[in-house]
Amino acid sequence: MDVLKKQMEGMEANILKHQETLSKQLSDVVKDLGAWREKMEGEISSLKEGQTTMEARIIGVEEKLLRESIKDTLLQEVREEFVEQKQRLIRMCNIILMGVPESTEGLNVAAQLMKVIVPEWVGPLHDNRIGDPEGRKPRPIRINLSTVQQKTQALKNCSMLKDRTEFKTISVRKDLTRQEQTEWKEKSKARVVKGTGATSSERMATRLSKRKNDCEHDSQQSKIHRVDVSNMETN
Repeated sequence: MDVLKKQMEGMEANILKHQETLSKQLSDVVKDLGAWREKMEGEISSLKEGQTTMEARIIGVEEKLLRESIKDTLLQEVREEFVEQKQRLIRMCNIILMGVPESTEGLNVAAQLMKVIVPEWVGPLHDNRIGDPEGRKPRPIRINLSTVQQKTQALKNCSMLKDRTEFKTISVRKDLTRQEQTEWKEKSKARVVKGTGATSSERMATRLSKRKNDCEHDSQQSKIHRVDVSNMETN
């Protein structure tokens, strides 16, 4: 019995010792896990801070790119407007003759026409053709007059050509830039849409008023023949 009791006491002591060892190891593991958790939380916090910083930098870059893009767009618009205004100044004293045959005889007829609409004009008439040289119709002729007043006089005097059969194929108009041509087309379409619901008498009154205004305000259309602007774009 004493031997068995001693054996049981020895086993109990070993179990207690083993439990103490396991308890210590478990405590160490818990401490390690706690330290690892703190370390991971610190790293995650650093990552979040880094992400926030990176997002702020990205937003800053995007805003800078947007500002640069807006700046480039504005500069481009300013350049285009400068070119447009320069072209309008260059064309300010010009008129365009449409339908002049590309021949010596055609130029002679055009020169006679110029003497009618600009009595003080002495020439010579240069064959300054514009447009597509491969087109089926005669290319327009650009004529440079001395002053804006002379150009205005020429357009107003087109009414003098009404019954001149030798000029029946020729029409005269202002020298418009492409932008001005586009604006003129849009205004014409708006007038057509606006007048669609009018009565015949109202439309007639509108046309008569338009013709009067065209004559008084340096018409953009021919006084000889009405010409569709969509078919007479120039460079």
